[in-house]
Amino acid sequence: MTEHMTRLIILESNISVKGGHYQTTPLAISTIYPKYEHHLLCDATLPMAYRGSIRSVNTSLARVEWKTVNDPQATWFNKMKIHLRRILALRSGFPEVMQAYCQSLKITRDDHLLVPSCSKRLMRAIVRWLQASDGADLPTVHIRCIAESEPFEYMQEFGVETLRELIDQKRLFLYTETRAHRAILLQHYGIKASNTLIVPCNIYPDMERPAASCVASDLIGPLTVGVLGGPRPDKGSDRIAPIVEALRALYATDTETTQVDVMVQVSAALAAQENHICNRLHNLPAYHNGVNLRFLETGISRDDYVRQLFACDVLLIPYLADKRRCQGSGIILDAVFAKRPLIYTKGIAFEEYLEHGNAMEAVSDAEFAQRIYALARDRGALSEGTERAYGFALQKILNPPVLEKPR
Repeated sequence: MTEHMTRLIILESNISVKGGHYQTTPLAISTIYPKYEHHLLCDATLPMAYRGSIRSVNTSLARVEWKTVNDPQATWFNKMKIHLRRILALRSGFPEVMQAYCQSLKITRDDHLLVPSCSKRLMRAIVRWLQASDGADLPTVHIRCIAESEPFEYMQEFGVETLRELIDQKRLFLYTETRAHRAILLQHYGIKASNTLIVPCNIYPDMERPAASCVASDLIGPLTVGVLGGPRPDKGSDRIAPIVEALRALYATDTETTQVDVMVQVSAALAAQENHICNRLHNLPAYHNGVNLRFLETGISRDDYVRQLFACDVLLIPYLADKRRCQGSGIILDAVFAKRPLIYTKGIAFEEYLEHGNAMEAVSDAEFAQRIYALARDRGALSEGTERAYGFALQKILNPPVLEKPR
């Protein structure tokens, strides 16, 4: 270890999850905080392409038994399985894994542990670990909460007061993705958090743009509308088909407006299934009334994803407002850093990245179609706004929150 260099441990418990932001987050954190010695504690091997300056990767989280025998939802049979796995050393509790890891690196309270994607399960485990380790020489913990449909409903399990105490003692610092989530924590629980820690997903400010042939052709050719990311109900995936149908209705008597190419990321196999999200898409004709519909496979490489995103003229975000009122979006961040405009559902969170003249809001499927149609008629309408949004996000990245230490 470099002498006097403070260590930053990045804890990511979902490296094994394919897709999403989990595998790209550690690299982003090490880029945002370059003046630390970086280590990763996770649940699976991280591909070399995503390691950057990370010195070590420890996969001990794969052995963690997240459930406890005191879990009120655990059945007698599950409690016996937990005991057996512990006895056979097949699994370990989170506190035991953390203690062994901190001892192996000789971690002190001068070091930092940053959790960029904290779920319910992980929050519960971290709070219990800190409670059980009171007075121990532990790193300062920084948690970025990923809002779910009912943010922090589970905090009653270990008490809001406990979390407040850890924050007041500066043993734990809390961050959120969005202003909306931060406001809920303060209003409902009296917990203060910051939403200043923004972590890029796949597109970085200084990233080299793909070859010109892979980049949207500005004002030439069809308007390419991207619907990226795997399909899910909360992302409004079942709205895509009616939006396409409404757009085709607008083009029924229009032969002059630039045509539209709608690119939807969903595997062909899934689209062919009798699936409530995808079956309507599968049944639509590939081309009708000037609107082309094509599928992009899920599970593509990061490089392929980046190329496809840069090939889009606009990103469609038809998320369900009641399900995404607090949660951020990696697709939105990617679009902002790629300087791509967005059309999004009114009422979703992340408004701080959508209020710079870089995006248009919609409510109904017909309104989404109208926004696409309007952009096809005036493709440069949001260009200045995308530059402003990029500048705003860039300042967030260049000025991340200082990782404080206990006094």
